[in-house]
Amino acid sequence: MDTAQGSLLVVDDNEMNRDMLARRLARRGYTVAVAEDGRQALAIIETQQFDLVLLDIMMPGISGLDVLQILRQRYSMAALPVIMATAKDQSEDIVAALQLGANDYRRRSCRSNGRWRKSSVWRRNSSCATASFATPLGAI
Repeated sequence: MDTAQGSLLVVDDNEMNRDMLARRLARRGYTVAVAEDGRQALAIIETQQFDLVLLDIMMPGISGLDVLQILRQRYSMAALPVIMATAKDQSEDIVAALQLGANDYRRRSCRSNGRWRKSSVWRRNSSCATASFATPLGAI
């Protein structure tokens, strides 16, 4: 499996959002896995290595913030970058995500059919184990 662009996990309970984002990222050369909820995401992360997790905040069962908290107990921000991807735009959610260790926070715009308003993807630089920006994905 060629992971020249990076290996990403998209976690979203909305099937249309999840599949659309996964297809767009795959077309740009990323290896993409998907999870429909927090439990599935945690199980997948236990068995596969990812360069980045795109994590929805609002999900049934385990919320994205709860998943993030569990991930940060196991992985540093550099070892597993996480970008919170959500339609929510409340400052307390942004603060909570960043305090829990999210690398970034991006809001999907309803006006652009699920696309993110601002998007850059974090990619682990394996030589120094720090997160750095990869090629911007454009309007995904």
